[in-house]
Amino acid sequence: MADTGEPTYKSKTLPGKRAIEQGFYIDFECFKGKKPVLIGIYTPMDKHFRQVVFTKAYRFAAEDMSTKYPVTYEKDRTGFLKHLVSESRRNRPLFAFTKHEYKIINKLLGTKSIEKRYRDVHKITKQYLKKQHADVKRPFTLLKMARRLGLGTTNKVEDHSITKRLGKVSEYSCSRQKWNTAPKEIKAMWSEVLSHNKWDCEVMYKALLKIAKS
Repeated sequence: MADTGEPTYKSKTLPGKRAIEQGFYIDFECFKGKKPVLIGIYTPMDKHFRQVVFTKAYRFAAEDMSTKYPVTYEKDRTGFLKHLVSESRRNRPLFAFTKHEYKIINKLLGTKSIEKRYRDVHKITKQYLKKQHADVKRPFTLLKMARRLGLGTTNKVEDHSITKRLGKVSEYSCSRQKWNTAPKEIKAMWSEVLSHNKWDCEVMYKALLKIAKS
């Protein structure tokens, strides 16, 4: 069968609670049409969250060590993603909000398909909300989905402003010296990008857990 670039294998089926607890909740931050700048990974099984920055222009921002969780720089983007995929299973899937992450990983890894270990949280929540409120338009964004499910959205940075923040941060994060002299507002922008990414990863787990318990 030809590869359509779309996940089909149970990607919109709510998995069991074990898979929800043991899975990897991932989210990329990137410019449109470009390789991901960074990935956030949340594993609820051990309540562990980490971020890995791939793009050299953000290396010194990543090494700032100002967060309460690990943020590291990894220049081998493809190698890291291969390892992440190798750790996933059908009962320990990769969860992402849409097919976006699926397409990027498949493209970077070439012929290695992740279809059977990938779950589309957007499609799962749409199905659930359709059953609960058939006459109400389903939310498209993760923020709107979280609001519909009654999950916390305090201080959530809107998606459309993330690339603008990344663009401004890159002007200073290209060298250690420039990053050390970066204005407070630039470092705040980087912090907001990381917080936005962390929120996305963790709220996907909260959404599926709430649906599973309903």
